[in-house]
Amino acid sequence: MLFAALIMSGSALMAQAPAGPEKAMIYNGEQLKIQLTGDIRLNMTQNNFNVYNDTYGELWVNNQKYGFPIFSYAGEGPYSLKGTQAIWLPYQAALKRGSLIFDVRYSQLGLTITGPGVLGGTTFGRFETDFYGGFGAASGTVSRQPILRLRLAYAGLQWGGLSKGMWEAKITFGQYTTLVCPVLAAPVSLSPLPFFAKGVLFDWDQGIMASFLFGTPKANVMIDADVTRAKAGNDGSSALYGGEGILAPAVNDERGIGEATMHPAFHGRLAFNLNPADIFGLMVALDGHYYTMQTPLAFANTAFYGINIAAAIPGFTKTSVVPSKSVGAQAKVSVWIFTIQGAGWMGQNMLQFTGSNFGTGYREGFTGLKNMADKGRGGYATLIVMGPKIGIPVMLYFQMGQELKYNNHRIPNATAAGISSTATYALSTLGGATSSILTNSEVSGGLQIFVNQYVKIGYEVGQVDTHFKGVKGSSADIVHRAQANFTF
Repeated sequence: MLFAALIMSGSALMAQAPAGPEKAMIYNGEQLKIQLTGDIRLNMTQNNFNVYNDTYGELWVNNQKYGFPIFSYAGEGPYSLKGTQAIWLPYQAALKRGSLIFDVRYSQLGLTITGPGVLGGTTFGRFETDFYGGFGAASGTVSRQPILRLRLAYAGLQWGGLSKGMWEAKITFGQYTTLVCPVLAAPVSLSPLPFFAKGVLFDWDQGIMASFLFGTPKANVMIDADVTRAKAGNDGSSALYGGEGILAPAVNDERGIGEATMHPAFHGRLAFNLNPADIFGLMVALDGHYYTMQTPLAFANTAFYGINIAAAIPGFTKTSVVPSKSVGAQAKVSVWIFTIQGAGWMGQNMLQFTGSNFGTGYREGFTGLKNMADKGRGGYATLIVMGPKIGIPVMLYFQMGQELKYNNHRIPNATAAGISSTATYALSTLGGATSSILTNSEVSGGLQIFVNQYVKIGYEVGQVDTHFKGVKGSSADIVHRAQANFTF
């Protein structure tokens, strides 16, 4: 009823679609054109229960596991039994309390650049920032005194074009959104990172990409492939590599991963687009990635006969090459005002793409199993109803996403005090225990109202569920999101 009322009232106010936003041109020369783009955004989020990282998309929920388990099956790791339950201290009501967040850090500034021709092609560039640069900083004022963060910084050369012929070729270098992120069928959620750690992969890559397009504007095939810097997990604080962090080398992007092995990462995407008419569109794509990670054999799996050789003799430290790989698909079909879209993937050692749901650096973070393949899968789907572009258009949507980690024997349920440190499972009141998350999901729905070509407001409500291995039931949170945008 709300949808129908807004469309009818909008039609009475305006008989035709509003014009598109004007371009904010900084420089408009004959050979060089620079356009300023931006998005002033206020995100408002309310969580009813305890979540991990409420300002970055409610990555997961924990209102069941507090501190250490008071009982845990003794045969952890490869000897633990599926279905074995651990007993945890219950959360106190104060620790389960939710939060209300107002955040402007996802506001963005960017430059779109068209340069002079060279080698028979056209040069281009894109530069984009937001204000999440202080994310993770120790300062408690970082949300009120945001720091710039580089999102995109790429340039390249393009030849041809479907408006001129039957083909287009492009070379891009710099930092851009990874090819395994479903940008061709992107979620419409009001979360800063929609379904991140709940089924949708995301990362930025630094490298060189080649793109090809064959066909016509109404039917074409797109091929993208790149070579990038390899990233995944960390080497731990071993003496093998210094890493980027000199004093604390256990960071997500160490020299010991990818660069020290002298092997880059590879990503690819193949897409088919069909748009015969304005009321129908179809897109189907396959994507994937592959690289190897140099992981040290440093802890219990080198503690032969009670002697940790790696710790006693750092030079003796050996490494294991573990692949990170995935295959995925994304699709989108539109008929009149209805659109169904979604994406899915399956892979192993996907730490860099999934918000650390697959552990915090080591493959399993426990005993000698951290060098084994850590497998999982995920995906999301959305139904969108988009009103006609007259009056005040309204978009309604319902969507769901889930990430699932394979329930192998070697994935531990929990760990009792004294067996390992709390850091192994990130057991804290923030809702960690990432190594033992089996499923993490979200179901949500909402609406967005396009007030004019610059201003958009929206609201959505959803439920986030996190299921930990060895714990009955799941941890759940009801989340309300609202957003106001001014985009130019």
